[in-house]
Amino acid sequence: MNLVFILKKSLLLPKKEALFQLNRVNMKDTLFYMVCLMILLFFPEVIKMIMNGDQVSEGLSYSTYIIQILVLYSLLILFMAVTGISILAFFSLIIAKLVKRKLAYHYLWKITVYAATYPVLIYMVLKLFQIDYVVVNQFPLIVLFLLIYKIILIYPKRSS
Repeated sequence: MNLVFILKKSLLLPKKEALFQLNRVNMKDTLFYMVCLMILLFFPEVIKMIMNGDQVSEGLSYSTYIIQILVLYSLLILFMAVTGISILAFFSLIIAKLVKRKLAYHYLWKITVYAATYPVLIYMVLKLFQIDYVVVNQFPLIVLFLLIYKIILIYPKRSS
């Protein structure tokens, strides 16, 4: 599957057809999509850090500073993304249990990655316009859980 296909289908969520097509995407492509989302999300921050390189501490060369940003910061962001998606998928599993839907954790993990497309875009727009209020920054998270809730409700209830 290619990245454009996944992006188009992620933007069509919570439609049933898009959901079932995204279910067929393998985990390697899902992880690649997640990494691309995180790069897109944190790219402006990395550029800002590189541009403020004149504030490098004493004893640290500029090239070392750039390497640290590109390698260590990227790995930190990737670790935080996987951890964050895993925690959100756990909450999605709780929601699925509460509404009596039988969904596996790995499937909810993938769907959480795809459902994060809109919240990431909303967060980027908020950052672009420098809207930085605690309440406003919670809005993408609310959108994510509403989207996941709608996706979970697409599946039939457990049979007794």
